[in-house]
Amino acid sequence: MQANSCSCDTIRDGPSVAICVFCHKYWRGGRELASVSRVIREASPDSYSWEGVDERVVENARERGAETDFLFSGYIAGTLTEIPVGIRHDARDRFLALQEWWDGLQPPAFAMSQVILADDVIAGTADVILTLPEVEIWDVKNVAKLQSTYPAQVAAYAQLYQAQYGATVSKIGVIHVTQQKHKPVIVRKVEYDFNAAMSQWLTLRHAWQGMRGKVAT
Repeated sequence: MQANSCSCDTIRDGPSVAICVFCHKYWRGGRELASVSRVIREASPDSYSWEGVDERVVENARERGAETDFLFSGYIAGTLTEIPVGIRHDARDRFLALQEWWDGLQPPAFAMSQVILADDVIAGTADVILTLPEVEIWDVKNVAKLQSTYPAQVAAYAQLYQAQYGATVSKIGVIHVTQQKHKPVIVRKVEYDFNAAMSQWLTLRHAWQGMRGKVAT
């Protein structure tokens, strides 16, 4: 969940990539790495804007998503033993739907959660990485409607994974969690075409780097 204070001064000089959750900034060796979300936001004409949306609505959605992600990532990692006191009812309901969906996967998935990935310029955090039998990367989206930039986002994670581990990613997509008023929570996996998504991401990345006079990588 969202940290309540900045940790940039503590983590910025470390040899490994680390994130200040409060500022959503990635650091390694005293250098800030751009986040995947920042690259997409600055380079994409289709990047979603919350401008004009009631701040209370935005904060409510952010908090609900953060709590759901906190529970689900803990469950995948095996560190969640019970739902903590104070968790929102709607976040709990979404997590329980995710838990039931996850437990029903066949064959059982071997996964990592909240994995920081980076190259020399850009970093991001993948919600779910499946590593058996092949590598798959999935991002959990607690939203009513999927955005057009989501394929680029998970493709970015695939590129960063390949740069970091030298391994090929076979599938990418999102785990879409949504709920209409007074209806059950729906969980569905939406796979994206890898080549099309990677093309979208590379176009945005090159445009972003060009805007800043950086050499494309």
